[in-house]
Amino acid sequence: MTRIGILAGCLGRQDGGPETYERELIRAIATTDRVNEYSIYSFTGTAAACVGPLPQNMSLTVLRPRNRWISLALTAPARILRDRLKLLHAPLYPPPLCPAPLVFTMHDTSPIAHPEFFTPAIYRRLNPLVRSALRKARVVICVSRHALESTAEIVGLDRKRMVVVPHGVDPKFQREPDAQTRAAVRERLKLKRPYVLYVGKIMQRKNLVRMIEGVARLREATGADIEFVMVGKRLYDNGEIDRTIENLDMAGHVRELGHVADEDLPVLYADALIFLYVTLWEGFGLPLLEAMASGTPVITSNVSSLPEVAGDAALLVDPLAVEEITDALMRLTNDQPLRQELIARGRTRAAQFTWARTAEQTIRAYQMAAEQ
Repeated sequence: MTRIGILAGCLGRQDGGPETYERELIRAIATTDRVNEYSIYSFTGTAAACVGPLPQNMSLTVLRPRNRWISLALTAPARILRDRLKLLHAPLYPPPLCPAPLVFTMHDTSPIAHPEFFTPAIYRRLNPLVRSALRKARVVICVSRHALESTAEIVGLDRKRMVVVPHGVDPKFQREPDAQTRAAVRERLKLKRPYVLYVGKIMQRKNLVRMIEGVARLREATGADIEFVMVGKRLYDNGEIDRTIENLDMAGHVRELGHVADEDLPVLYADALIFLYVTLWEGFGLPLLEAMASGTPVITSNVSSLPEVAGDAALLVDPLAVEEITDALMRLTNDQPLRQELIARGRTRAAQFTWARTAEQTIRAYQMAAEQ
């Protein structure tokens, strides 16, 4: 039996992919491992409701004060010592001083290699934490082969202490929403059909300006009243998105829903005409698998980890080429055999990724670290 801590810094914060990773990993470990003891640390009182009831070998503590950067630097190390942890897993960032052996999840190299994706203040905060974690961790979990190779190349990390553990897909996306649920979600969110869907954070590296341009060209070419629906929290550097919507006269045709309830996502995916996810950089790209599991054809980028995750189940385009984005949108709007082929391939592809497997491989990474 090993005392393991999980520093779930995004849990309960409506924080997109990193929060989904922490929540689903904890839930899956809870059903997989009843031998080790787990202390989960979060920074918000809503974290417990996110993960639901926990088994006896798991506890959840909300660190205080509410300012997570103060808690990260002061409260977390003190709690780790008090709980006598033999291992700490940092799924996003570790404490600056970590008094326990560390396992670190490396989602992607953007906090090191792409300062343009962040505000200067956030980059100055994240960059040293990530570099410190990579230097200190006994095992570095990478969410994709691309994340592993790019991290090893940029930082010069020894691949012997790196492992690839992909994300999973919640089975709820594989279940077709019933008509009553669909109607209720459409009415509550005031959705019109057809729509092209994007799910993820609203920020610069997500390339939303070019996606909006592509949908605008699709509307012009087809004459169809197709909306572009964006789901996710706004972060920063979004002035260009608003200017693009205004310049293209798309104000009435772009819907920004912000963060939506987790239980509404299966309907949003399943009702979409196309899922458009042509971002500039991803460590994994979980939303495209959720869309595939929901039976929605996907267009994604031919860069970073996205071809690795998508396999042969999506149309791949250059995210910098609006012409390619538009052409892919046109093909999936007009070519029904292609749509059906990608839907079938997508369901098969998504079924290969489960959170149970993620948990099992993560627990093996814990064992590797504990044995060193």
